[in-house]
Amino acid sequence: MIRWFDTITDEDFHLAGGKGFNLSMMHQSRLQVPNGFIILSTAYDSHIDTNGLGSKIDALLSGDNTGEISTAIQDLFVIDDMDISLKTDIMNAFKKSRQAESPSGAVLPWKIFPV
Repeated sequence: MIRWFDTITDEDFHLAGGKGFNLSMMHQSRLQVPNGFIILSTAYDSHIDTNGLGSKIDALLSGDNTGEISTAIQDLFVIDDMDISLKTDIMNAFKKSRQAESPSGAVLPWKIFPV
């Protein structure tokens, strides 16, 4: 559920998202983008399925107050536990990136985390 920039191919756009894919392509083109890793959309899908969040989110979306709905959905992601194998993969990737000669980062659909 994690892939490094140097392993992303054209077929991975839907898994990596636009930001992760474009950073990967720039890294592979030897532009000054340090290697980093992407937490793929499959990690999100797995988290939704593992914690049964799909039905909870659908129920919340049937409400009218979008501000409260957004906060309630965010809270679902804080409350539920992340899969232990994904946690381990993320921690190992951060450790590996710290050992690299140049700085690395992690990419999620909404944020880039420098390491």
